[in-house]
Amino acid sequence: MQLQHWLTLTIEHEYFKEGICPIFDLIPTASTRNVLKNYDIHIRKLANQYQAYVGLTASKAVWEVLPTSDLFFQLIHTDPYFNSYTEVPLDTSKDHLVFLTNANQTQGPEGNTVLSATYLPVQSLRFQVETATDLKNQVVVKNSEGTEVFNQLTAEKQSRLSINIEAFGSGLYELWIDKKLAKTFFGTSESLEEACYGILQLQMHPIITALAAQRIPELTARFSARQTYWQYAVVVPEYKKIVVHDMQVEGAENTLYSGPEEKKIGTASAKVFTSPNAIKLSQNIRGSPLLKMKYSNEFSAAVLELDLKMPLPKASAVFPQKTANAFYAQTIFYI
Repeated sequence: MQLQHWLTLTIEHEYFKEGICPIFDLIPTASTRNVLKNYDIHIRKLANQYQAYVGLTASKAVWEVLPTSDLFFQLIHTDPYFNSYTEVPLDTSKDHLVFLTNANQTQGPEGNTVLSATYLPVQSLRFQVETATDLKNQVVVKNSEGTEVFNQLTAEKQSRLSINIEAFGSGLYELWIDKKLAKTFFGTSESLEEACYGILQLQMHPIITALAAQRIPELTARFSARQTYWQYAVVVPEYKKIVVHDMQVEGAENTLYSGPEEKKIGTASAKVFTSPNAIKLSQNIRGSPLLKMKYSNEFSAAVLELDLKMPLPKASAVFPQKTANAFYAQTIFYI
């Protein structure tokens, strides 16, 4: 018996250096965990890569020993600020998770498969459906392969229908009412981890087809960095007893930040400057914005000049501005 490599998954993110995103762990769902054990499947993590292996005897090919049922994993992230530096929808509900799947074979420039991603509601496999009371409704639930797992015609004046598909286990499902798609959702009866950010579905049919063609599938999940407006709230403490004659913040290529706008930061007055354009957050940013100030003090009437490099914004400082449908990263800077 030897371990045969049959899959590589790579998670990339624009925010991290060289795109290496190491903050995720893969936790199989209960049904998938049983499959991995029964088929002697092992997953090894190396930085941002997840390599899958299966126990193989000399008499069998790798595509002959793998399961044909889809595998599902929870994507567990270890960074509480992941949403701050990741481009995710502003209005994503708390019961929605990112859903990654290799169902659609989108080829990347490197020849690997780029996983398609969407945000789906996550719900129990026991649920109720609201139906029109003035007529009968045909309610159908299909699994990810298009097979009907529930099909029932409601009675007239029936306003609610109870559905139980627990026997079919965790997975991707579609709810159809009178031949119209009402909802696509990830259904599960088990509790998800508190840090679960999404669900990864591995459709095994395209994977087995690739292995039979002597090619080990390489899957890539890519996340984009969030675009944010950078804000600097500059505070000049009163005890320093200086008079500011002019203050500007200069960004890349000598672009000036808008402002200053007078605001209160706690009990102190601050001058707030905002970047003219949204900037992607990144660990690779080089060149800090420059604070340029002209001032005088109580010891001399001469106007002095001061140039200071501003700190780069942190992901923990990102906040949404829903009225502008934008995000801001604010840094408080004390002279």
